[in-house]
Amino acid sequence: MKFINRIFDIKFDKTFRASLNKKIHKVLDNGFLSNHDFCRLLEKRYSLLNNSKFGLAVSNGTSALEVLLKSVNIENKKVLIGTNTFIATAVAVENCGGIPVPIDIEKRFWGLCPENLKKNISKDIGAVIVIHIGGLITPLIQEIKSICDSKKVPLIEDCSQAHFSSFKNIKAGNFGYGGTFSFYTTKNITCGEGGLVVTNNIKTYSKIKSLRQFGVTLKNKDDHKYLGSNYKMSELNASFTLCDIERYKMRFKKREMIAKRYQYNLKNSPWKSLQPIEGKSSYYKQIIISPIKRKSLLKYLLKKKIQLTGGVYNIPLHNQSRYKDIFNLKNFKNSNFFSNYHICPPCYPEMNFQQVDYICEKFLELIN
Repeated sequence: MKFINRIFDIKFDKTFRASLNKKIHKVLDNGFLSNHDFCRLLEKRYSLLNNSKFGLAVSNGTSALEVLLKSVNIENKKVLIGTNTFIATAVAVENCGGIPVPIDIEKRFWGLCPENLKKNISKDIGAVIVIHIGGLITPLIQEIKSICDSKKVPLIEDCSQAHFSSFKNIKAGNFGYGGTFSFYTTKNITCGEGGLVVTNNIKTYSKIKSLRQFGVTLKNKDDHKYLGSNYKMSELNASFTLCDIERYKMRFKKREMIAKRYQYNLKNSPWKSLQPIEGKSSYYKQIIISPIKRKSLLKYLLKKKIQLTGGVYNIPLHNQSRYKDIFNLKNFKNSNFFSNYHICPPCYPEMNFQQVDYICEKFLELIN
């Protein structure tokens, strides 16, 4: 069957290819293939664009979380996580010796619930991880930060889907202790596999810089102080990411235009399009709350030759096979609803308005 859209698509024009070829030749001329000049340039350029003081390039988004979590020493401590996230968030906690504890989201903005956070947080908690799902920063982020500050618990932002998203002119990654980004293939800025940590604290930066390279003592590279690992990024991946940053404004604008087309077409209908409040979204996903369960909807869309992109998330942490026997499933009412009723229609720059209009038309026809 030929669908009217692909689940995901990405194109690279002549300008991109020429820029990448030029950078690759420089890498080959230098002879340093990992953690060198282009990694330093990426760290500088990305942190500047994100209004962050420091940036640290790493091998992927999970590595970014791990290096930041290790810097606060969560070993044998509970880490509170909004349950509506990819399993990598919890895996990173376990890899650092911590205990992931999912908590429910709230039903206004579908982000981490401050009330549930208050019920679960204490001074013994190792960290709190807030996830900017689909590129949306919850308008409750300041309240969440205040709760963490009151207990002196580090707030870590999983910004894997929120490149340059903002709330009240503060960009993702700048609200708490630090933020982590992914450059996975489908992300708004990509190199296939890569990640980056941002922080505004020089002590944090120095420690994560050490942890990225086996806990090396920065003044003596033959000596090692912390239990780190090999989280370094390759020069080729850094080069690729820099090329994608060169075209990000155009591609982010196209994502926003596509998302707003969905919002306009579905306005005043039972299909509720989530959008940023007092800020901007990267629109990694245009999340829509469906009036019918996604499983039923998928059968209808298949007949109409429409494919949805991956959900955020169809199976939240507490329902994952690894964790579902540990937690009381009744404690996740809002996330259970969200996982069953949200959809993510395609919203990448290679889409066109005709495809968006067709998809919206079929949504509305179903309800009518």
